[in-house]
Amino acid sequence: MENRTTVLDGFAFELTGFFSTDGVTTLTISVSGNGQGSADLKGWICEICPADSQEFADINILSCEKRRRSGTLAPAIAQKTSFELTGDIGIDGVIITDWIGRYEDDPSVEYRLVLDAELCPSPFRVGIMQGETVCISKDALCAGTKHDNRVWALPKEKSFCLFMIVPEGYKPDNVKTAAVSVSKSLLHIVF
Repeated sequence: MENRTTVLDGFAFELTGFFSTDGVTTLTISVSGNGQGSADLKGWICEICPADSQEFADINILSCEKRRRSGTLAPAIAQKTSFELTGDIGIDGVIITDWIGRYEDDPSVEYRLVLDAELCPSPFRVGIMQGETVCISKDALCAGTKHDNRVWALPKEKSFCLFMIVPEGYKPDNVKTAAVSVSKSLLHIVF
């Protein structure tokens, strides 16, 4: 089964990528207005682990980023929600708080959500909050059973944080001249 798009109250949601490997899952979802919405969108919900709320409880958000049109990636605000956490949403998932315009000529926004668990590509719903009202999609998004073959190239200006634990008493020379090289499978640090 594969259904990558759904429309919810004037907003189109498209699953553009699903990757689950090396202990993490990355979802990419594009959201855009189609001109039929009653107001701009201030945030939306992505259901996670629809069949097992206990599995969802053990999952953490590693990162959430967004890009308008085909621009550079920027941080986005995301937080977990469940009946125990908020009680008013009705699904377990991640709330992404961001502005999305309701008109067709407003820029589409693609979100990249990274979770710290390998998840199966099972169907999930999306939802939007409009004031006190929560609308959940009837159609579920699903990438099917195959992994996407789409290659994601990070922009050159992509930044990251690196933390190292060093033994007590260790003091490297020339710390200000440290060089870091990162590839998919290797991190190399030269002091």
